[in-house]
Amino acid sequence: HDIHHVVPSKLLEFARQEVEMGVIGTYFFMSFGHPSGAMYFSVEDQVIMMQEVAELGHEIGAHFDPLYDTRHHGKSLADALTEQLDSFGKVIGDVTVANLHGNTGFKIVDKSGNNLVFELFDELARQPDYPQLCNVSSDVADFIRENRASLRSFNLSHWGDSWIWSREHGLIATGLVTDNWMGRDGVIQMTVNPDEPCAYGLDPRQYSGSHSGQEPAKWVAAGGSFPAAYRNNVSRVDIFDEKIDGFFQEALPAAPFVMLLHPQFYAV
Repeated sequence: HDIHHVVPSKLLEFARQEVEMGVIGTYFFMSFGHPSGAMYFSVEDQVIMMQEVAELGHEIGAHFDPLYDTRHHGKSLADALTEQLDSFGKVIGDVTVANLHGNTGFKIVDKSGNNLVFELFDELARQPDYPQLCNVSSDVADFIRENRASLRSFNLSHWGDSWIWSREHGLIATGLVTDNWMGRDGVIQMTVNPDEPCAYGLDPRQYSGSHSGQEPAKWVAAGGSFPAAYRNNVSRVDIFDEKIDGFFQEALPAAPFVMLLHPQFYAV
């Protein structure tokens, strides 16, 4: 769960309801004082939320916004992420999982329109020609070269974006269900590989073969096959549609999935 735009009481109610359902999640919090949280709660409120969510048994992670922290505070990427992990550690103990915040206000893209935020880390990068970065504007290319870091330089066990990175196994391509379009279109999306009973979570304008970082992603073995209705590349399901129950009952058990749910859509 990426945590922003939600009031503390509703988030804690959401976290308790998950526990009652037998669901344990990872709650990724923004850095203290980040605008996405500050409009809803104070730093003190966030400390209490993190502690109470952790006491319920959920995992706490860092939801990292590299563009905001580097461009607005003049920090290097490495310093910004280290500071966020250290500040969280003082509240709830070591934080060993993190993911990226898709800051649409400061989004950077290559000349083909693909998101470049992954280029800031060696293990997640997709451009084939680093450090030249010929398909990237010169100012953004300079920014990437100045800030590029390795996930292995931080005390992290996992990086939890659409590609999962683990210190032990490297990149893992797995199923992705996301509600990133819930607020705008009222839908959830599942990105699938139509040829395998598993899925990948690349930008919709990219394909599985376009990943060209430091190491190839490994497919997660799946225990079944997708129902025919969900074998297209991208399935979008209206959350209010009567077919939603079938989607979860039939499609989701067919393969390993990462599910990204934003509590602000449900904790109301």
